[in-house]
Amino acid sequence: MPNKDEIVRLVLRTLHDLANTTLPVWDQIYLRVHSSGPGHTSRERIYRYGRQVAVAKPEPDEIKDRLDDLLPALFDAVAAEGHARPLVFVFTVDKAGEYKLTLSYDDPRAHQISLIALGRPTSYFKPDEVDIPDFIFEFQRKLAEKGITKTPILGWPGVEARPSKEDVYEQIKGHAFFRLIRGEQCVFGTPPGEEAPLLPTDHHELLVHAVYPLVEQHSATFMQQSLDLALRAAASDALGVFCAIRCYFMQIRNEDNGAANLELDRAGLPQYLASRYFAVLEELKSLVMEEQPDRAEYAQRVALSYLRILQARHGVQLAID
Repeated sequence: MPNKDEIVRLVLRTLHDLANTTLPVWDQIYLRVHSSGPGHTSRERIYRYGRQVAVAKPEPDEIKDRLDDLLPALFDAVAAEGHARPLVFVFTVDKAGEYKLTLSYDDPRAHQISLIALGRPTSYFKPDEVDIPDFIFEFQRKLAEKGITKTPILGWPGVEARPSKEDVYEQIKGHAFFRLIRGEQCVFGTPPGEEAPLLPTDHHELLVHAVYPLVEQHSATFMQQSLDLALRAAASDALGVFCAIRCYFMQIRNEDNGAANLELDRAGLPQYLASRYFAVLEELKSLVMEEQPDRAEYAQRVALSYLRILQARHGVQLAID
């Protein structure tokens, strides 16, 4: 196995090559990697040009495979040298090939590079170092109005522990299940990927590690009714609509794959979610996390693709063209 320094050089070279081949203009590219333990890493990338920062596009398959091998090995190599295992690595590489490596050993929330963290104490960037997009200011304001100041939002890579099914059940009893769908309580860390900047929680993890085990403890009818009501309540705005449609999509896919122990309605509920989708079309645009023409209306298109797949492949009753 390569040693730590060799792996770092390979990661830095990979990032520099990636930026040169995929970005039209750039000054720095940033990669934040979090590991909660052996065998687990999650990552996110952004790039910077002047004072502007934006979410990087998905990695080509070759780069993705390379980083999938290198990054877990890096954490293992640090531990193999007799050092404490870090929780977070942040790589910064500039156009000239100069680099900076920042680590955190005790705080999985440290050195956040996500746009939603800009201006907050845990941000990797110093105050006034980069511009904060207006839509981020507005989104943070809406969260603050609801008392949400520290909840990981939009692809947070550093949730240090998965909520327990008991935690989730307490929220259900308190009529707050919809907050879990929206990622406002009991957040399940999101995996890296193209949709990550739009995801405040991992709905697949929520279903598999909380909802389905609770069916075994309570009843399928109780959990089915609770999930149905939560999805409807969550869809109160654009972010909630996106989350509710995605969670419903995950549930139906699990049902048809034999991986779910409860079944949701395939007529009235999806029709309600579809109606909410069309009601917030314009607001969904604000969920786009980088201001580039090829990302315009991205959240709208992803949510619509979920609805179309549900209709075409899963027999869900919708009138979507």
